[in-house]
Order: sequence, then C-alpha cells, then structure tokens
Amino acid sequence: MTSLYNYDEDYRAQLKAHFPQISKNIDSVNIEFPFHYDNGNNIIIGENVYINGNCTFLDGPSDEGLITIGANTLIGPSVQIYTPHHPLDPRLRRCNEYYSVTIGINCWIGGGAIICPGVTIGDRTVI
Repeated sequence: MTSLYNYDEDYRAQLKAHFPQISKNIDSVNIEFPFHYDNGNNIIIGENVYINGNCTFLDGPSDEGLITIGANTLIGPSVQIYTPHHPLDPRLRRCNEYYSVTIGINCWIGGGAIICPGVTIGDRTVI
C-alpha cells in the first residue's frame, strides 16, 4: 500500500480494505503515505480524521490492542502508536500483551509523538 496516494482512483477502496473499521464517511478520512501498521483490523478511525505521513500504528491481534481515533482528530507526521507491551520481568517477556489506545474527538497529536500502550487521550487534547 506504500505506492497509494490519496488522489488515486482506488484510494478509498484500499482504505476500506486495509482498515475495515474506518468511518462510514470514508470520504472525510485522509491518510498520507508511507503509513505502517501491524494488522489494520483493530484500527478504528472516526470521520474527519487526518493522518500525516510516516506514521506507525501497531495494533494488536483479534480483540486485543485496539487503536481508536475519534472524529475531527489531526495526527502529525511520524507519530507512533503502540499497543504491544513487553513485561519487564525477562521470564515473562516472550508473552506479548496488548493494551488498547484511545484518542478522543477533536484532538491534535503533534509530529513525532509516541503514544504508549494503554494510553487514553481525552477529547480536545493537544499532544
């Protein structure tokens, strides 16, 4: 998907294919490329969301590690959102745990921000 641009004819169809939980108002969502992600099925994107280029979203498998982005949110370039957590105890480190990340509505996540597993960002917050 790295060669896809938001002016390509099949851009919206590709977004829906890669991110099944994207807003029903898919025409209001823009994701600039390159964009890196683990799964895609656990990334929930609200309407009027803009995600700038070079972002990395590590969503988890199945029902673990959801990344929820509220409506009217702006995400700057090179933002990283992580849901996998590795235990500090080395004996347990092989077992991946996933903690969901939630970003409220009307937020602005500035370029280069790193959002760690389990973080909830309230509505109208600037990071």
